[in-house]
Amino acid sequence: MYIAQHFNQARLFQRVAAWDGSQKIDVRGHQPPTALLLHRASAAFLFLERMAILANACRAQFERFRSRLALATARISFWSPALAELLFELSPFLTTMVVLQNSLLAAAASQIGRPGTVPASLNEFLKKRSHYTWFDGAVATLLQGYWDDGGRTLRDFRDVDQHFYVLTQHSFLDLGSEPALRIFLPDNPDTKSPRQFTFAKEIDALTYCQREYSRFHDLTEAIAAHFGFEPAPHQQPLSLYEPYQVQPQEQPKTVALVVMDFGRFEGIELGQVAGESTMFVRQLAKPEGGG
Repeated sequence: MYIAQHFNQARLFQRVAAWDGSQKIDVRGHQPPTALLLHRASAAFLFLERMAILANACRAQFERFRSRLALATARISFWSPALAELLFELSPFLTTMVVLQNSLLAAAASQIGRPGTVPASLNEFLKKRSHYTWFDGAVATLLQGYWDDGGRTLRDFRDVDQHFYVLTQHSFLDLGSEPALRIFLPDNPDTKSPRQFTFAKEIDALTYCQREYSRFHDLTEAIAAHFGFEPAPHQQPLSLYEPYQVQPQEQPKTVALVVMDFGRFEGIELGQVAGESTMFVRQLAKPEGGG
């Protein structure tokens, strides 16, 4: 499950949408690797969106107090419930991004025709890349380039966050011309040693996360393009988990409800036609007056 409307509005993963649409439906209900990839990409997108909203809230909170403060430094410590919520979004974002790296590898292997024959980890695959002679060389090169340019570092940050260090403890307000919330990440997460961490590069977590999401997006689109997929809009997926009778029945029967704002309508009903074994789709108009 993923939020197609968000991706369509932001024009994200359009080639992956076509890639996912090309997958055969599994009668056992198993999702193809591309569907899992889009599901996890939605989660990371929403983490980013939430962090941006909370960062704006922190700035607004500061502005309420600015005129009452004796500001004489370029940076001040800051805390609020909004900041706490924002910091708690970073860990799941990093974890989801590492899962996305691995999901893309699985999707590529499946497209090549060898599902389930690569390691579960992109890190492990690239360590033994030469062992997989059957794997598409161009795709492997794209994956390696992404890994060398920052994919490995992102995984290092995830490892540090989970096992060694609270990545979010270097947070403060930067009082430049436009006050901004800053969260500095260590320059050298590959050391895995907090005592050796340095912060001279001033890597801002919010900027870093957005950049890494964009880099991963561009990688997936490049791989989808290599496989021949053209951009296409996402179609909102819907899983019908509740069994329903396909035999004719006396009354129409609602099977599913999709809540989505599009113009004059705010939802879609899927159901079974009375007296028939067929389905109907009905748009649900917004109440008059917008209530």
